[in-house]
Amino acid sequence: MNTQPLILDIGHIQRRIHAVQLDIARYGVTLRLADFATLLMLFVFLVGFYVADPFHIASFIAQRFGANSTVELAVYALLLVMAGLMAVTIARLKRAHYEHKAKYRFSGSVWKVGIVIMAFTVFAEIYNATGNQQHSQFAKAESSKAFAALSNQKLGIGGSTAADNTPLVQLQGELAKHREYLATCKKTCYAQRVRIAELTAEIHAMEAGQAAADAQAQQANATAANALATQLRQLKEDYLHPMVKALMAVGIPASIAMQLIAALVAIAFERMHLSASENLRDCYSLLDGLEQHLLNKRKEYASLTGVDYLSANTNNADNPADNAPENWQLAPALSPTTATNSASAPPLFKWQQPHRPIGFVDTNQRTAPACNTHDAHPAEPLHERVLHARVATHTTAHTHATAAKAGEEVECPQCGTRFRKVNKWHTFCKTACKDAWHNAQHPERAGYVKTRKRKA
Repeated sequence: MNTQPLILDIGHIQRRIHAVQLDIARYGVTLRLADFATLLMLFVFLVGFYVADPFHIASFIAQRFGANSTVELAVYALLLVMAGLMAVTIARLKRAHYEHKAKYRFSGSVWKVGIVIMAFTVFAEIYNATGNQQHSQFAKAESSKAFAALSNQKLGIGGSTAADNTPLVQLQGELAKHREYLATCKKTCYAQRVRIAELTAEIHAMEAGQAAADAQAQQANATAANALATQLRQLKEDYLHPMVKALMAVGIPASIAMQLIAALVAIAFERMHLSASENLRDCYSLLDGLEQHLLNKRKEYASLTGVDYLSANTNNADNPADNAPENWQLAPALSPTTATNSASAPPLFKWQQPHRPIGFVDTNQRTAPACNTHDAHPAEPLHERVLHARVATHTTAHTHATAAKAGEEVECPQCGTRFRKVNKWHTFCKTACKDAWHNAQHPERAGYVKTRKRKA
């Protein structure tokens, strides 16, 4: 039996399986990288949420922990460990969810868990991204010379001073003196009373003027402070990212613009992360189909030959179980001696002598092939000899010839001759082969043909 087509099919399927396994390994590396990125992102988020801002964690430790802060340090370490464990747990759950989705598709509960994990991850990414953008913006603005000049301005406008209060103090002293005179006055005290009334009116007027001036100064100071705060805020907005400024130009506030950009980046990362899982799922599905197809081919080979394909071919590397990514090993490196021998021993062509690496032997040294086999004519025609030398099964050849399309080259089910089909009914190379094959399949047909020839 001709098992060469089966062997070629099995080899092709094994090469496809190996290629798919390489793709699975590559997507596995991609998922591990995404898992590590998710772990770092979640750790930064949880540390900033439960412990302190990561950008100011050094100053936070210096301010909070002194010489007698053992309890606070222990609580801080506990929160840090908790944040790390939560980050590792969530990242591992996310990867396990994607691997489960790739291998076993989705179920109802898996959908719910996946939505919760992805929503939490997207929220954490938005939280980190907006905080980082704000810190970067404020750091650039506060380190600028314009910000330093504005923040060093003094807002002391108006207000009462010691020099402004001197006339009021003098009037109050004179009023006290006239009141003493009035207390000791026994005869004519009218002049003292008039002077006291004048001084009292002047003091009241001066106090009212100073109160109004103080109110105006306070109002001016508040206005100046608001103007300075507005200038500082405007200066910080000048250091916003151009993308944020573009969204602000269409009426979107800066905070919402930052969140929209962060959400876009986070959703894009999650979608690409999910696409790796979907590609891995397709690879697993294709691998299952190829392994099943390989198993069917091996069964067919065993049914034709009575021997398993692996036992007939001692190369165990074709076993799909051995080609799993976790069982892959690097090929052993060639030793320098082996590499030197391989490089120093080039292959020899036909009629080439080893001591003559360039060129071929002379024609005088060649031994002419014997021609007696070509002189003898065969006892049978070529077609009959091919028929007797053929070892392929008729059923398999007829199936392939029937399934082939017009224009394809097929093998005659009866004699094995290769020919090109003219149409879909062109199954045999000639009519004699067609009659012989059908007579062998249906003996009654041969008897009917003989009867017709006898009647004719």
